[in-house]
Amino acid sequence: MLSWMLIVYGLLGLVYVYFFGFKINRFFALAFLAAFLFDICPALIAHIQYYIANSHATLTIDKEDQILMYNSPKECMSYHFDDIAVVEHVASYGGGAWYSFSEYRYFRITFKDKKQLIITCLMMEDIKDTLEMLLRVRAQKKMKLVAFI
Repeated sequence: MLSWMLIVYGLLGLVYVYFFGFKINRFFALAFLAAFLFDICPALIAHIQYYIANSHATLTIDKEDQILMYNSPKECMSYHFDDIAVVEHVASYGGGAWYSFSEYRYFRITFKDKKQLIITCLMMEDIKDTLEMLLRVRAQKKMKLVAFI
């Protein structure tokens, strides 16, 4: 997600320096500012939010005993799959599109005791195809322009 975006913009910067040197061209400076505000900035904000939400956390899904365990410095949770009330899949519009924040997504799991757990795409690889299958639930899909928490 974030890594390919940095590579693309780094290469564009190298191409600019190769052709124009270090002198500032107003058109290219405005184009880069627009790209930063509308593409890079939302992706960085989403990435930082997701990192903070699941920083130093461990998610364990025991399919055999149907138990979901979440351990973080803030809290420890352990629930049976039957204790899940609602699972929401929140994603950005245009998955796989050219803009860098299109693949950011998270799942919000609400349990019967009203506690919530947020599992982001930084915590689990291929979260959109994996989590529902592991928990044996169907998630309610919500789309946002950018899937901020």
